[in-house]
Amino acid sequence: MELNIAISPSEKEVAKIIGKDNWVDLINSKTNDLPMKCCFCNYPEKEENFVRINLNPKLRYHILPFSQELDIKKDFHKLDIVVTCDACHAIQHFDNAVEKNWIKLVNSSFNQVDLVKICRWGNKMVNAYITGGFRVEKNIFPLKKKPETYLIEINESPLNLNNKIKVIFTKNFDWSNCR
Repeated sequence: MELNIAISPSEKEVAKIIGKDNWVDLINSKTNDLPMKCCFCNYPEKEENFVRINLNPKLRYHILPFSQELDIKKDFHKLDIVVTCDACHAIQHFDNAVEKNWIKLVNSSFNQVDLVKICRWGNKMVNAYITGGFRVEKNIFPLKKKPETYLIEINESPLNLNNKIKVIFTKNFDWSNCR
C-alpha cells in the first residue's frame, strides 16, 4: 500500500457506532490473513505472533476511508481494515497529527515510507538530509506552508490533496512505541 497524507475516519467513533461485538467481528473477519506488521512501512521488521484482537501493542487497527453513503451501522462488514504503526497511523489521521503538533510539511524525492524510516532513526539523520550533512545529499526540503493551513485546504476540498507534500515528525511525536 502507498502511504500518503489522509484524513481517515476515527476507529473509536466507528467502534462506538457499530458496537463492541460488531467491532470484534469486523476485526476478526478482516484481519485473519493480514501480517501483524504495518501495511505501509512493514514495522516491526520481525513479525510477532499475537492474538488478532489483542494486537501487538506497537501496532494499531486502521479503518480505510469509506464512502459517506455507506450506512456503517448496517453495513459495517463492508469496511476495510489494515494494520499500521503509530507513525503511519498518524499520517493517515493527518487532522489529529496537526492538532497534536506532531508533523511538519516537506518535499522530498524520498517517498513517505522512506521519510518515516528516516524519522525513526532520529533527528540527527533527518537534519542531515535537510542540511546535506553526514555525507548525505540534501534531500528533505521543509515547506513554508503550515500543516494547519494545509489541513484547511484539504477540508475545503479533497482535490487539494497533493501527494508531493509529505511529512516529517516533530519532537512532539512519541516514538517510544514505534522504534
